[in-house]
Amino acid sequence: TFPGDRWLMERISSHNNLGINLTYTFFNHIGSRTGFMFSVVPLIVGFWIFGKRRESLAFTAMVFVHLSAFLLKMLIDRPRPLPMLHEISSESASFPSSHAIHGVLFFGFMGYILWPWVRSSTLKLMMALLIFIAIILIGIARVHVGAHWPSDVLGGYAYGSVFLWILIWINRLQILNPNDKGSL
Repeated sequence: TFPGDRWLMERISSHNNLGINLTYTFFNHIGSRTGFMFSVVPLIVGFWIFGKRRESLAFTAMVFVHLSAFLLKMLIDRPRPLPMLHEISSESASFPSSHAIHGVLFFGFMGYILWPWVRSSTLKLMMALLIFIAIILIGIARVHVGAHWPSDVLGGYAYGSVFLWILIWINRLQILNPNDKGSL
């Protein structure tokens, strides 16, 4: 583990009550593989049907980002904090957190797509704050249940941020369809 991992994990895991546990359970599901599929696949299909190929292809690229993260997990092969999770998890490795990657990619790209459509600066601020809070709570939830070390989550945030930046950069360059001026 990295310095501070155990200390921070103990602090996060020590807070238990029904409200906190339900909140973290909710955010664990949002960042899960099932949550990823139920959020990304409909957007891939929907954007494609409505002629928004760039957005559809960007969400499709997220699937490949997750596959590359899985390969990275296998390469690093860092054990999870709680040994029992190693046996029940479909992914044996802990670093980087796929939940954190999904949170950054999904919520970050949705914010990017919605940003031009929100006129009010107050609503833009609220949207950015909600996205930030959702991403942070996904990571904290993974540490709270003992599925990841805090550094796994930070690694997932970094990995997801790099690929989010790449997806936005490609989308802005309009490489996939330079004649398509629409965004939504």
